[in-house]
Amino acid sequence: MAISRVIERIAKVLSAVIPERKVRSLNKNLEVANISLDPYEWISIFILLLPVALSIVYILFKIKLLEWWVILITPFAVLLMIPLIPKYRAGKRKEEIEKALPDAFHQMAVSLRTGMGPEKALEEIATAKYGSLSFEFRKTVTEIKRGRPFKDALLAMARRIDSEELNRTVRLITEGMDAGAGLSDILDAVVEDLVEIRRVKRDRVSTTAQQISFVAMASVCAGPFTMGLITGLPPIFKEMVGGAKEIPPEVYTLTKIAMVYILIQAVIGGLMTGAIMYGDMKKGAKYIIFYAIGALLIFKISPIVIQSMV
Repeated sequence: MAISRVIERIAKVLSAVIPERKVRSLNKNLEVANISLDPYEWISIFILLLPVALSIVYILFKIKLLEWWVILITPFAVLLMIPLIPKYRAGKRKEEIEKALPDAFHQMAVSLRTGMGPEKALEEIATAKYGSLSFEFRKTVTEIKRGRPFKDALLAMARRIDSEELNRTVRLITEGMDAGAGLSDILDAVVEDLVEIRRVKRDRVSTTAQQISFVAMASVCAGPFTMGLITGLPPIFKEMVGGAKEIPPEVYTLTKIAMVYILIQAVIGGLMTGAIMYGDMKKGAKYIIFYAIGALLIFKISPIVIQSMV
């Protein structure tokens, strides 16, 4: 309870400092991700987590498990999670909803053909096991029962989820209803359209899998392993000559440069993955952190492996 009060107070201060338009995108992602916090409360949680994360990293640094530069990047990593976590969860939830659309609309079309009304058919989907889609349909059914028109409720659901596929599907349904077509026939056409979209996406994934594998291997394995091998050679040479000479300080500078290089490579690799998979480099931003973590682990482990083999 004490923590929740602290979060509320920080959120109140933040709301007075940060304009609402600055957190509009974050608020949308929180809503789509079904995270029941306003953006100021969400930011407040990470402000409280920041000193905790810094304390843990500092302790690990003191016992020689981490290097000094990790302390410097920790605040940026924590702050980076503020937009990335909701964006990632929103993306996964949209994927789950889009995946369930063909089966849900097919069931709805079958229900309509048995003589069931549109609202009752929609309610049947809301009680079925379609995960997040059923949850959103329950909201839509509630709005319809409160007097909102059927088409307006569907359009509101599409705007709320912010899925291109769902927006297109709902638009087709409402335009068909305006043209006087039967809802069951419209749904059948929509299902065929969704199935075709799925097929195109699967074909695209299969044709780009090799390219993505190459980018991932280069960004996470090949580059970091080579850099780790290069920076791990001087200690090996020192032991081979009996430790007579100290390792030149330039070697440590080389290690820092190598780390910067593999982090830049991870950023480029993540953006390239987004461009290959989705045709949009921005969508690859979610892969950057995973590439960077994997690359740093390989970079740190490769010298240890090589030294153990000598």
